[in-house]
Amino acid sequence: DSYIPNAHPLYTPQLALYPFDPTAGAEMLENVGWKDLDNDPATPRTAVNIAGVPAGAELVLNYTTTTSLQRRQASEILVNSMAQCGIGMEVNYLDPETFYAAAPDGDLLGRNFDLAQLALGNEGMLPQCGWFMSSAVPTAENGWMGANLSGYRSEAFDTACLDAQHNLRGEVDFAENYQQTLAIYSRELPAIPLYPYLRVAAARPDMCGFDFDPTSQSPLWNVAEFDYGDCAQ
Repeated sequence: DSYIPNAHPLYTPQLALYPFDPTAGAEMLENVGWKDLDNDPATPRTAVNIAGVPAGAELVLNYTTTTSLQRRQASEILVNSMAQCGIGMEVNYLDPETFYAAAPDGDLLGRNFDLAQLALGNEGMLPQCGWFMSSAVPTAENGWMGANLSGYRSEAFDTACLDAQHNLRGEVDFAENYQQTLAIYSRELPAIPLYPYLRVAAARPDMCGFDFDPTSQSPLWNVAEFDYGDCAQ
C-alpha cells in the first residue's frame, strides 16, 4: 500500500487505497478528455480538447525496464491492466548496463522516460522517506544523485520527512511524522509500489526458536535462541 511493507511497525491504515477498477479508471480518463472514439476499450484512447495535447493524439506511454524475467512478468500484467482502460503501452526491455547507464544520457538515471520500473531496497528499519524528498531529485546541480527519479516535489512531504528523521525512536512525533509521509505519498503517488520482493528461508522441522521476522535483515537474527528438540513442547 506504500513504500514500506504492510507488516512494518510504522504502517498506518490512514492511507489512500486504489482498488483495481477499470470502470472507474476509464471514467476518469473520459472526464479529462481522453475519449474512446471507436468504442473499443482495447485500443488506446484519443485526446479531445486537452490543454497541451495535440488533438487526435493516442494515449500511449513508453514503459522501460530491464530484461529480467520478473520485470517482464510484471510489465505484462500492467500492460493488460492498462489496456482495459484504453491506455496503450510501448514496453522497452533494456539490458541492465543500458537501463542503469549514467546520467544525463541514461534512460533511468537521466530521467528520460515516461514510466520506468525499478527496485528500491532498504538495509535498515526506518522508512526511506528521503527517497521522495525534493533534494533527492537527480539534477546536474547535485551530480545526478538521488532516488527521486519521478521529480516529485512537495513542501509538506519534505517537512514531515525531515521532522521524522530528526526525532528519536520512542518520541511521539517519531511515528506520527513518518506516518504523515506515508499518507501524503499514498495521496500523491510519486511512484507506484507494485510488489515486495519475497524473502525465503528454510529450517529443519526440529529446529526450535527459528523465527523469520519480517523486520529483520537476516533469518539468523536470533541464532542464539536456536536449539534442536521437540518444538511442539
